[in-house]
Amino acid sequence: MGMHAAVWAAAAVSGACALVVAARMYETHPKPIRTSTQRAPKG
Repeated sequence: MGMHAAVWAAAAVSGACALVVAARMYETHPKPIRTSTQRAPKG
């Protein structure tokens, strides 16, 4: 196990975090598309 294992681990963690954040945002804001377009956050 070397660099590849670390890369795969980092990708898995980042992917899981992204899914959790997306799920929470979807639960708190049923329609995130309109809110994002109105506020237009830079990022």
